[in-house]
Amino acid sequence: MFKTLLPPNATLLELATEASMAIAFDHDIDIDKLWSAENCPIDLLPYLAWALSVDTWNADWPEHVKRQVVASSVYVHRFKGTPAGIKAALKALDLGITISEWFDHGGDPYTFKADVMVTTRGLTDREFQDIIDVIASTKNARSHLSQLRVYLTTAADTVLASATVTGERIDVQPWIATVPVSVPVYQFAAAIQLAETITTGENLV
Repeated sequence: MFKTLLPPNATLLELATEASMAIAFDHDIDIDKLWSAENCPIDLLPYLAWALSVDTWNADWPEHVKRQVVASSVYVHRFKGTPAGIKAALKALDLGITISEWFDHGGDPYTFKADVMVTTRGLTDREFQDIIDVIASTKNARSHLSQLRVYLTTAADTVLASATVTGERIDVQPWIATVPVSVPVYQFAAAIQLAETITTGENLV
């Protein structure tokens, strides 16, 4: 139950102000989560986006896109006015972009073309306008968008595998002499003859 902290001589206006402030702050929310794009309650996320100066906001975005936009705001502002800033801002919307400066394709000075890649889904008129707004709020003031093309792409998981098989083949064939071989008809033989002589020293005659 609400208990006033005002003195007994408080006016009705002061009591009413205190009661309305008590209702406004009577929320079971951790204060340290309010500045986190990942943990901030979804109902308070638009206020966090305002505090971080998010330039383009769409209440119809999915929750994960809203949190990505808020989380990337500091990085986008750090590189605002450069192609890197535009790419980071559109990446938060789950969109890819390729930017071609005027000196890359011989266009009018200080213009650029943008090719936006959308994966596995179409775009509504509001989302198309969001792309234009994001580019306009992130590019530098000198450059002007001369052409915007949107491509629908499809992503699929592709599994590639490879294997290496090695082996050795041995063929056993009848032996065939490639050089003529001659067998000689000569026959060789050898023998050893041994003899023994016995001599006596006495004359028996």
